[in-house]
Amino acid sequence: MPEHEQNRGRTVIEVAYGTGYDARRGAVRGAMSREAASALDAAGDPYAVVLREPGRPEAVVVHVARAAHFVGIWAYDAHRRRLARPT
Repeated sequence: MPEHEQNRGRTVIEVAYGTGYDARRGAVRGAMSREAASALDAAGDPYAVVLREPGRPEAVVVHVARAAHFVGIWAYDAHRRRLARPT
């Protein structure tokens, strides 16, 4: 289930964790809790973090795989097209 953080007068950003991101559907694949993602992180296993404003198609997706020393960041526009390549 997504988590929400809100500060007075600021934009709300939804944070969701999963095994990946389905850009065609604009949905998190293999949704999981923050605790489950933390356990994967501790084990070095891959997971994804999806950041977006609720109700908007734009998203920033962070793929993490500590065992592989990898963090990839992708940004998706309103048409769900990937704008940035992994870093």
